[in-house]
Amino acid sequence: MRILVSFFLLYFAGYVTFHFLFLLQVRRPLRHPGPPPEQPWLPPCSILVPAYNEEATILDTVESCRRSRYPLFDIIVINDGSQDGTLKVLQDTYDLAPTPRPPWRKVAHQTIRTVYFSRQDPRLLVIDKVNGGRADALNAGLSYSRHPLIACIDADSLVEPESLLRCAAAFSSQEVVAAGGVVRVLNGCKFKDGVLQEVHLPRSPIATMQVIEYTRAFFVQRPAMARRNALAIISGAFGIFRREMVVALGGFEGRTSAEDMEMVLRIHAAWGKGRQAFVPEPVVWTEVPERWRDLGGQRRRWHRGLALTLWRYRRLLFSRRHPWLGWVILPYFWLYELLEPLVLLLGYAFTLALFLRGDLTAAHALGLFFLPVGANLLLSSAALLLGEVPYGRYRDIGDVLRLIFWTLSEPFWYRWFLTFWRLSGFWSALKQEVTWEKPRRHRKGMSEATSFQDRPRPSAH
Repeated sequence: MRILVSFFLLYFAGYVTFHFLFLLQVRRPLRHPGPPPEQPWLPPCSILVPAYNEEATILDTVESCRRSRYPLFDIIVINDGSQDGTLKVLQDTYDLAPTPRPPWRKVAHQTIRTVYFSRQDPRLLVIDKVNGGRADALNAGLSYSRHPLIACIDADSLVEPESLLRCAAAFSSQEVVAAGGVVRVLNGCKFKDGVLQEVHLPRSPIATMQVIEYTRAFFVQRPAMARRNALAIISGAFGIFRREMVVALGGFEGRTSAEDMEMVLRIHAAWGKGRQAFVPEPVVWTEVPERWRDLGGQRRRWHRGLALTLWRYRRLLFSRRHPWLGWVILPYFWLYELLEPLVLLLGYAFTLALFLRGDLTAAHALGLFFLPVGANLLLSSAALLLGEVPYGRYRDIGDVLRLIFWTLSEPFWYRWFLTFWRLSGFWSALKQEVTWEKPRRHRKGMSEATSFQDRPRPSAH
């Protein structure tokens, strides 16, 4: 029983440390930053957008990328063997034509069927290839990228015009080899042709709970890790890397189904130099699952990928070469990200057994039950305060009140679903399963969105 209590006390202490390091990181007025200055010296960047069955979202993503305030960039959309109208939507909207353009680099990936350029916008390249998964699609885009930086962005996401500029500014230091920004929840917001019009909290409680999770991850954990150059993950929805480094490491790896975390740990393990930065201002808005089935599949995949990746890079544990990563961050991930659901299940089962045997009073049993609940409640509330005060986007008082309500409710219901899905993902990792359960896209409530048939043909900017 002391082990269970000690486990959650250490969990609480770890999160307090994250909060403290985050406060040290944020040394600016508590307000959303203004427009960044023009920075023409920034290295050119290729934006890679892997897409599989993204007919409903791909145009908004491409349009948001095209509006980026960045000195020089191109966009490479990789159609990863989609079975819907993803390629046709792009062809009809951007007037695509085949091109014999050869790859700039050789990185292993599935067969390329056709490469298209856009007559409407010379910055846009579309690669149609045989399906191979997200990492394989990124490798195809990497082969055709020509700029020193590559930005990896999901095909269901919207990029704010200044996000690329803010995040790439980290590369002003030659030490920086990778950088990530904040990912926020798009559900409930209004947008038109890739431009965000209004920010609102999702109406769905399931999506709202993910807002809370994203706040906790992006405004507490990652800034604290980055402060000590101990990032364990840069979100796949928005990350920037030096191209030559990724090529030298052999491209992205899809066998763990967590290519974002795998690449970050591979950089730590193999590259051995350089810094990975996290910049809290850049924002990419992504659509999250709104059905229980879709969310469960996503979380099982995430936890399976976490388990496989941590095991693959277990040699980094207690590494003298990476003291903060090896002695603080990775032990935290092993204990409180990977094994926490198992410890929670065993702890509650043990508590129940002791209570039924009469070795625990009802008061002690309830106290042990509410220990993790209370710790989670305090940490979620603190994350909400630290994330939404300096960088908050929800201005409607109704949204703010609902966000507070659902934050306070999280430990009593949502966390138990997460525990079940994470246990399922852990079991899947033990069986060495690597599958991709793609959620169904929802665009309800986004009333400003227009169908691709109704869009005017864009012109090059």
